[in-house]
Amino acid sequence: MKWADRPLFLFSGFVESRVEGPECRRLSIRWPVAGSSEWPPEVKVAVYRDVPEEMRNLIEPIVTDHGLELVDVERRHGRAPWHIRVIVDGPAGDGRVPIETCAAVSREVAVGLDATDLIPVRYDLEVSSPGFERTLAREKDFVAAVGQKVKLETRHPIDGRRRFRGELVAFEDDTARVQIDGETAEIPFASVAKGRVLYEFTSKDFSASH
Repeated sequence: MKWADRPLFLFSGFVESRVEGPECRRLSIRWPVAGSSEWPPEVKVAVYRDVPEEMRNLIEPIVTDHGLELVDVERRHGRAPWHIRVIVDGPAGDGRVPIETCAAVSREVAVGLDATDLIPVRYDLEVSSPGFERTLAREKDFVAAVGQKVKLETRHPIDGRRRFRGELVAFEDDTARVQIDGETAEIPFASVAKGRVLYEFTSKDFSASH
């Protein structure tokens, strides 16, 4: 598959756009915003349940109106600009989200964030589909990833470690069971800070397509 970067549209302000391929992969907007609201001090949040309620209430209806599902909202704080990544997917969960839909979602989210002053500094807004290495942010994401290799990081040590990499062999009773070197680690969903599917490339991924 060939990837191409090209600008899509322009807002009143400084805008950065990057689009890859026939489906939406990444679309970034730099948007100056003023306000006084303060967010919690997390540097990054990568699980759906941790998205602040007021932010989720703003973004999710927009995503739903476009026939998509909100997978997660990742936030990186620190020095401006902050980075906000909105991850969306279609009902089929295949990561195929049209570029035009990503563009529409990003415009509406940017306007909403600006109007509500949820972010007190300049920020980059990125709207993307999950991509090859899908984010594991919801229970349904873990269920769909059973049988695949995953990488998880927990909020606190479990059996002396916080990072786990192996095959997700089951997700039952809100617990992920990851096989690592012949042993199975049990990781409660509530303990997961962030997780991703580890995509295994095959020769088909590198074959020429026209």
